[in-house]
Amino acid sequence: MLAAGFLAGPGTLPGQASNHLAAPTQILDPRTDVTDLYAFTSPDRPDTVTVIWNHLPFELPDTPLPWYRFATQGFYDLHFDNTGDGRPELTYRWRYHDGRPDLREQPPQSYRLEVLQPGRGLEVLLADAPVGPYPVEDPVEDTVGAGFAVEWKRAVVPLPGGGQTFSGQVRDPYAEFRVLAGGTPFNVHSIAVQLPKTELALNGDVGRNPVVGIWATSSRRSLDLRDAAARPYRQVSREGSAMFGDGLLPQPLRDAYQNVSSPHTDHAWAELRAAVHHPLVSRTLATGLPPKEPRIDLEQVFLTGIAEATGPIRIDLNAHLLNRDADPARIVPAEMTRLNMTTPVTARPDPYGLAGGDPQGWPNGRRLTDNVTVAFTRLARGEPVGGGAPPAAWLSPAKGVTGFPYEAAPELRRQP
Repeated sequence: MLAAGFLAGPGTLPGQASNHLAAPTQILDPRTDVTDLYAFTSPDRPDTVTVIWNHLPFELPDTPLPWYRFATQGFYDLHFDNTGDGRPELTYRWRYHDGRPDLREQPPQSYRLEVLQPGRGLEVLLADAPVGPYPVEDPVEDTVGAGFAVEWKRAVVPLPGGGQTFSGQVRDPYAEFRVLAGGTPFNVHSIAVQLPKTELALNGDVGRNPVVGIWATSSRRSLDLRDAAARPYRQVSREGSAMFGDGLLPQPLRDAYQNVSSPHTDHAWAELRAAVHHPLVSRTLATGLPPKEPRIDLEQVFLTGIAEATGPIRIDLNAHLLNRDADPARIVPAEMTRLNMTTPVTARPDPYGLAGGDPQGWPNGRRLTDNVTVAFTRLARGEPVGGGAPPAAWLSPAKGVTGFPYEAAPELRRQP
């Protein structure tokens, strides 16, 4: 009962099932709110990695609002770190803009996709790629001609040199989150990209350097006219590993985490590390004595990655220390999603990932079918290094969709 109440109640909210408006200021800017980040080996293209991150939570299909769109006064970044220093070796940047208004529906959107690498400047991969269509009505009554589903799939765009990307509205993968809303389905805006593993691995060698760190940020144009030295854009959202912001961070730290923090400075942020080592959630969920602190196991999950050498979770899973070409002296504790790109894709994934005995699932990346709420609850209570029975899995992700972008088309507004 305690665990179930914790999942559904206010406060420190794994019951949000994901990072939906985890920080106070995100309520004012949902278009840039990164709600969830997923990263996994593509099941149908195992030489690639798929990363998905979603924005604009709680979109109601029967009440389409004009701000159900990507922000145009800023950009969305996806960062990859293969050395473990908390700084990106590779960043993909999406910049969105609105098209000509149509009296019948919302103006279409398109985007420019750029890639940035230290010392190499900026490269434009896509100059004017389409965003998926806005779902005006049920496709049974569709008068567009090609049909909504066909138009939606056209938003899957190939990338130069391999890979593909998608931007548009989708059904929220955490579909059973509707349990908390009386059966109401939700949509969300999604960015997805599928990239060759050799592009992400250190020195392009996946075998020697299997681990890559991943996080997403959103930035808005700065409106600070008082400071002439102010940067033209400022970070307004950050998402790394699932359940970190809303599962471990105290409320007073969440805006700072979202707005001014970066993985390369996490190791020097004493309050952040204390939130991991001495989490309130563990004491809240414990049915008996809480796990022994400091929680080095949670430090492995969120800040260093898991390796036998770092313990107490003694398996070589997703720490940057496993990259043979990485300099151990440069590796620092940093919050991000870490993915071992050589972990085989399992035919029978366990929704609780590592806590359920499945090393391919969270916190080794995150699949769309991973139940991070229950998995985090089990880890917080001491698993896999401790014990305890899992709470009832009444809150479950939707089943996966075959083929990129692996998310379902959005719920559509029904004709009256």
